[in-house]
Amino acid sequence: GMRISGHFKNFLLTTFIGIVVAIMSGLIFWGFYAPASFFSKTTQLLNGDQDFLKRSLGAKAYNNVEIFEFLDKASPSIAAIYKKKTASQAEDKIYLAKDRLGYGFVLTSDGWAVTNKNVIAGMASKLLAVSVKNSVYNVSSIVYDTWTDAVFIKLDAQNLAVASLGDSDAVRLGDVVFGGSNKNNFWFSYVSAIKVYPDFANKSAALISSENFGKVMELQDANLSRFNGGIAANKSGEIVGLAVSGKTGSYILPSNNFKDIISDLLKNKKIARPYFGVDYLDLSYAIGDSLPGDKGAYVSSVTADSPAFKAGLKAGDIVLSVDGENLNENKNLSEFISEYKSGDEMMVKISRAGKEMEVKATIGSE
Repeated sequence: GMRISGHFKNFLLTTFIGIVVAIMSGLIFWGFYAPASFFSKTTQLLNGDQDFLKRSLGAKAYNNVEIFEFLDKASPSIAAIYKKKTASQAEDKIYLAKDRLGYGFVLTSDGWAVTNKNVIAGMASKLLAVSVKNSVYNVSSIVYDTWTDAVFIKLDAQNLAVASLGDSDAVRLGDVVFGGSNKNNFWFSYVSAIKVYPDFANKSAALISSENFGKVMELQDANLSRFNGGIAANKSGEIVGLAVSGKTGSYILPSNNFKDIISDLLKNKKIARPYFGVDYLDLSYAIGDSLPGDKGAYVSSVTADSPAFKAGLKAGDIVLSVDGENLNENKNLSEFISEYKSGDEMMVKISRAGKEMEVKATIGSE
């Protein structure tokens, strides 16, 4: 028979490997840039096919397959918010992308939705129009949450699809989150910081009110200005936060910061938040020379006649623990206060001029 030289065998092997690499590269390249229609069709694939896709397209392209699946779950509850048009001509009544103030999402089938404060910027309800799945609704009332950037709006609507709220505390660094309104208008990013304070522009901004969580979730290189007020969802299509874009930059308001007040809102058409009455510096995060410690809440000021004032707290005190649980970088004073209701009593351990003492405080209401 014919003998094949070693050189030629090597040549054949190299050529074969080259062809395989070229095919795979083409697949991966195509995976990055393939049209959305391809990915939307593949959302019905069986697990075996998805594993094949993951191997052949590469992780980044495969994420696209998942993202459209999540959007399918979340998109029926997405609300687009506009300034109401009063024109008489049909063509002037159309709401265009450029008219959009921002987004929100539906929480209850009878029309409660949530967005953020800078989307509606103090506008009266009668000036707003909200579209959900191409139907346009009037807004009958607006309820602000004093503790967060969230604002709740009541649409004159029935039988709306409802967003599924996830557990924002379960989000981990590096997790993929996504948002948008449809397959031609979406974003995805990676969580780069959890429970951090937005960049403080000045000294007074670094002081936190005991009636504001202060902390947010940040994303890698995310500019959310086009998606302000919209969803931030996890891989299961559950909403883990609200997109905020404003003077303090782009970040995600964690869903757990406003999830617990929704039942209150439905029952009473208003929100009852607890009240303590101090401004403080979170020593777990503050950087500076000879600060009074590295843990706890350094009280900067106490509001006159507040629960904190009545309990005897003074400016310069450091709050160390609440009911025996220490403040730390994961849980600031506000996060502790948020777990109490008006009328609840709590024991507050403070350090004053180097001496530790405990005082009893009774939570008020805002």
